Amino acid sequence: MTEGALASLRILDLSLDIAGPTCAGMMAGLGAEVIKVEPPQGDPSRKVGPFFQDDPHPEKSGLFLYVNQGKKSITLNLETETGRDMLYRLLPQVDVVVESYAPGYLAGLGLGYPEMERLNPGVVVTSVTPFGQDGPYRDWRADELVIYALSGHLYQFGDPDREPLKPGGSVALYFAGLAAFAATMTALYARRLTGEGQHIDLSILEAVASMMEPPLAEWHGGNVTTRNGNGGRGAASGQYQCLDGFVQVSTTVGNEASFQRFPELMDIPELADPKFATADGRIEHREEADSLIKPWLAARPKFEIYQKAQALRLPFGFACTTEDLVNSPQFQARDWFATLDHPFTGSLLYPGAPYKMSKTPWMPRRAPLLGEHNEEIYCDRLGLSREDLGRLRTHNAI
Repeated sequence: MTEGALASLRILDLSLDIAGPTCAGMMAGLGAEVIKVEPPQGDPSRKVGPFFQDDPHPEKSGLFLYVNQGKKSITLNLETETGRDMLYRLLPQVDVVVESYAPGYLAGLGLGYPEMERLNPGVVVTSVTPFGQDGPYRDWRADELVIYALSGHLYQFGDPDREPLKPGGSVALYFAGLAAFAATMTALYARRLTGEGQHIDLSILEAVASMMEPPLAEWHGGNVTTRNGNGGRGAASGQYQCLDGFVQVSTTVGNEASFQRFPELMDIPELADPKFATADGRIEHREEADSLIKPWLAARPKFEIYQKAQALRLPFGFACTTEDLVNSPQFQARDWFATLDHPFTGSLLYPGAPYKMSKTPWMPRRAPLLGEHNEEIYCDRLGLSREDLGRLRTHNAI
């Protein structure tokens, strides 16, 4: 089997939740050995649903199973002196440490970056926190909704006369994880040139705020971007109901030729009226345009609308359900989904990597059981006996 692109790297994943584990998980998918260090009770994400077959079991959390694919799990209680000693022994053997504890927490345990660098001068330490290692918000807590709000993104979503709305899912945290992955790989490249490791301070807030370029550009021009709701910034644009769901109707801004294809798509001659010929005209007559478009859309299934529109080079889309995703001919043609077998869930489909590599492909592997690799890491690698392992359990060190 072809080795992964990062097969020579060893990662110590001390992170919890989504952003940090996503960073380490990207490296695992590229073949790195990622040792996930969990507290004895497990990563808190093991308690987060949805759960396989609605069974709230720590080995059946969909979130944990997804963001921790391909890792090895060891348990370690950093609050104990013995636990910290075990981490000291592991640190010289790794290339990267990914952690997501509150700023100052690891330093208070004698495990801050200076101590890690002393034990392993070439180590890259990636700290993923809501606000970063300094600044007035450093010690404040935040969930994704807070990050969306403070980054400026929340203000952009929703109807103009209603409160802002949070986008669905955990896009901000996954994006921060990808940003942390890119920063970590850059630091590893720099280490090849200089021989030196470094500390990466990844602020989730700053990662998300970095996607605010359009509103910032408008602000510099004297405008404040307002919420536009479902309709976008023009007419004949936005989410519309169709026979079996919703379609995204798109009119390219600044390209009047795109709307000129609507009469052909829908066989509605009235849409060719000159009053709809410009963006300003469509905004002024939006209700009339919608009264012509909505019945046509409501009578047809989403995939038919999507195919017909794309054939006319109209950038329509449709709101995919999970079933639509699994059955997508595009995903199927590219073998994007991976089927992984797990002792507690059996075979399930998992999303694949966001890219393909021709020589060193993505290596999908299941998430680990809690403490599954304690013997391998502590006994086979660090030289402890099985009796030592038992004593560590008795003293709540692992």
